[in-house]
Amino acid sequence: MIPADQSSARRPTHVLARMEPLAGHEDQVEMLLREYAVHVRSSPGTLEFRVFRERREEGSLVVLETYRDDEAFAQHLADESGRAFNAELASHVSGGESAVTLLDVVDA
Repeated sequence: MIPADQSSARRPTHVLARMEPLAGHEDQVEMLLREYAVHVRSSPGTLEFRVFRERREEGSLVVLETYRDDEAFAQHLADESGRAFNAELASHVSGGESAVTLLDVVDA
């Protein structure tokens, strides 16, 4: 458990990214995520990058990501591979992007 006095920059950064592939694009989105996951998982500061299919929202995909800290997450966001992934993803998902939510642990 992380002490309460530790700054958020020193705690792991947790991210949930949800995307809804356009009809007929499900396989393409899964392929893009599998390829991108290999890169992200090998990046310094990445602790977890897991892709899930939602049970209730058939076709929707969720990515749970954990980075060492805010700095590692910032490096992830600045990575050229991420920009290329998001540019490719845009034409395959509803709204042209994933919905990203930053999370804080409530119960460790």
